[in-house]
Amino acid sequence: MRRIVIFEDRHYGELYPLTCLRPAFQLRCGAYTPQERMRTVAGKASVQCWVMAEREPILAAAGRNTPADIRAVGAGAVALVNGRAVLPAALWQRISKTPPNAAFLFEGHLVAAVIQDVLLHQLASEQPDEAAFASLMPLCKTVEIKEGLAFHPWDLVNMNGRMIEDDAAGFRDGGGKLGPGVSLLGKRAHLRMVRKAVVEPGVVLDTRSGPIIIDGGALVRGPGRIEGPCYIGPDCIVDGARLRPGVSLGRCCRVSGEVEQSVFMDFSNKHHDGFLGHGYVGSWVNLGAQTCNSDLKNNYSSVSVWTDGRMADTGSIKVGCFIGDHVKTAIGTMINTGTVIGPGCNVFGGPVRKHLPPFSWGCSGSFREHSIDKMLETAGAVMARRRQKLSAELAAAIRALFQSTADLRKTTAKGGTA
Repeated sequence: MRRIVIFEDRHYGELYPLTCLRPAFQLRCGAYTPQERMRTVAGKASVQCWVMAEREPILAAAGRNTPADIRAVGAGAVALVNGRAVLPAALWQRISKTPPNAAFLFEGHLVAAVIQDVLLHQLASEQPDEAAFASLMPLCKTVEIKEGLAFHPWDLVNMNGRMIEDDAAGFRDGGGKLGPGVSLLGKRAHLRMVRKAVVEPGVVLDTRSGPIIIDGGALVRGPGRIEGPCYIGPDCIVDGARLRPGVSLGRCCRVSGEVEQSVFMDFSNKHHDGFLGHGYVGSWVNLGAQTCNSDLKNNYSSVSVWTDGRMADTGSIKVGCFIGDHVKTAIGTMINTGTVIGPGCNVFGGPVRKHLPPFSWGCSGSFREHSIDKMLETAGAVMARRRQKLSAELAAAIRALFQSTADLRKTTAKGGTA
């Protein structure tokens, strides 16, 4: 296979608020994002991105654009992979070994297709949506599969533990011995400590329920307990935390307190006590001391979540919160079950309503519009602390999001600009 083209279809909005400032294929599930996962299995094949015209500024803002023209005609097969696809290794192997032309579907949605380059050249003049792929179906043998796509943020949370288990096989253990004072419950073979990862005395590593991956440069300080399946990303600091099963931490996160079945994107902080369960946290988020969320209603009923302009029943009783990029919460912030907080919000205490539109500022029942200039000033300062830069492309994408969500804020805003 000469190349892999990972595409984002029109269902990206159903992964709100996580896709406001990044393509769907850059959302972590397990140890990797779909784009990263494709690169780990690509071998000599190139990995390219295909998004709709309206999403090209978002791809540029994410800083990982691929300039190669996907319409270039070559020889051999091309794998088209949905950016919402979460592909275990066995499923990817099945797809990659399938000869052209074949399409893999989950509940009628395209997960992946193996086609000839010349056919991709014809498709790429259109948008990567159902209309374009409908023309592909008559030319392909269709295969129905029983897994493979995330439709909503809680799907990523629910699949996270299983994907950590699957991804663990691809991590080579650094072979380092655990020092005195570190306790291992379970098999050492289920612990992957990448080179330069450090676990200090007073930490319990429990691999009995799944593997633990501690990536390069990560530091786990005691006292603490880490239960697999768990992924701790490069250069993270886990500071006296209790990480329950199903946790993934992206690059350079700072985490303490109790976390259960949750995903963090890169550069986010929960560096104090407090509980986070069954949640998904974007990048550049800071959760203040004793910020806690609920992931179970008192009556044990199904949780509804605001997504893509409507309330949706998750069909689950265990659902936490979904927090967009560049959100800040103050000390003692209480987040209700199934809460969605849009990017750029500044929340200073009290219970948080079920949906906070992007760039909301306030406390409890009183929220108003956050000043976009002040928000960007804060974002730049926060990113500089981690030796990162607020690019012109990202700043432009944030401003565009601010403008496009103005009407959404009017339903909750009170007062002027903060």
